[in-house]
Amino acid sequence: MKRFLLNLLSFMIICLISMLIVWSLADGSTDPFYVKFTTPKQTSLIIGSSRAAQCLQPDIINQILKEGTLYNYAFSRVHTPYGEAYFKSIKEKLNTHAKQGVFIIEVNPWSISDKFVSPDSSQNHSFLSKIKHVDRHPNFEYLLKAFDQRNIKIISNRLLNKKENGFFITNTGWLDVRLEQGMDSRHQLTKQTINQYKKIRLEYSGLSQTGLNYLKKTINFLKAHGAVYLVRLPVHDDMLNIENELLPDFDFRMLSLSKTCHVEYINFMPQRTEFEYTDGHHLIKVSSNLLSQHIAELIKNSKH
Repeated sequence: MKRFLLNLLSFMIICLISMLIVWSLADGSTDPFYVKFTTPKQTSLIIGSSRAAQCLQPDIINQILKEGTLYNYAFSRVHTPYGEAYFKSIKEKLNTHAKQGVFIIEVNPWSISDKFVSPDSSQNHSFLSKIKHVDRHPNFEYLLKAFDQRNIKIISNRLLNKKENGFFITNTGWLDVRLEQGMDSRHQLTKQTINQYKKIRLEYSGLSQTGLNYLKKTINFLKAHGAVYLVRLPVHDDMLNIENELLPDFDFRMLSLSKTCHVEYINFMPQRTEFEYTDGHHLIKVSSNLLSQHIAELIKNSKH
């Protein structure tokens, strides 16, 4: 019996050591979120969905603003609509000593809308509610509670990252998605995405008052630490039609909110045909570069 227990203990120790070794390999290729929970608290933030995560590049914006502090803390439509979980996580990620930060809050109809089933459930049950520590490296809490793949994927994703197709989160939080796409493949992926979102639209009932209230709460909280800019990023015409169906008065609401909170609302939707998309609502890298430059120049000019 004693020998059995010793063997069992040895096996458990080996398993634990193996797990820790694999976890230590976690990096920007692990999943689209992990690295965001391993970097220090920040003084300037980009907030929003996957559009902001992929489109807004801190390196480009920081170079133009000459501040070097903006960090991309945007996630996805599914995981981070505006609500309690995201608000608390933003508060945890922010260095509250900051007083002259820059905060870009990306807004779109999906991030402030309710679903028919369990209204506000996405706000209340975001994976962010499981993560207390957002600045630990390595972040074992995230890997235990929020990483929804087998641990072997940490290794395989690192290998995939060496190929042309893949993704990687940089140290500034930007999600660099690399796709080999010609015009035909982009057209096909856009068609598939639009059809998918037509079905997703049927899951949503409309405006979430909770989401809108937390968006306002987020704006007011960040205003105490610097300049806040509400930004709507461009999408393909067909995606815009779906969003107009979901919240027809979205821009009016954002303009009203910006006036109430005394912040600027920057709407890139009128310039949407000037950019190219991978799938109808995420920009290709060249367009991402261009838009990041545009928004940086607008922010820079607004300070003078």
